[in-house]
Amino acid sequence: EELRKYMFGPLADMDLDDRPAIGYTFKTLGAGFWALRQTDFEQAMTEIAWEAGDADTNAAVAGALLGCHLGFSSLPSRWVDQLVHREWLQHKIDRFIEIILQ
Repeated sequence: EELRKYMFGPLADMDLDDRPAIGYTFKTLGAGFWALRQTDFEQAMTEIAWEAGDADTNAAVAGALLGCHLGFSSLPSRWVDQLVHREWLQHKIDRFIEIILQ
């Protein structure tokens, strides 16, 4: 029942900022599943961050899932353009894709 609450409930009901339970796996998983029901990457990440709690972990998991779901083109270009070591990271991604497609 508790897992269902986090998997299908609204973000505000997850109490992501509940201090004693920060880092709780169900909360992070819930943020990720909530994100998968969103269509705007930037808005979703902003909402998760505003919920506070373990915001960096929640947004990392949610962003990874939603980014995979929506695709690279859904990422805000101003976020991508400002990535530190962007060229290095792009090279690693290109190399990884090259290896898996062999």
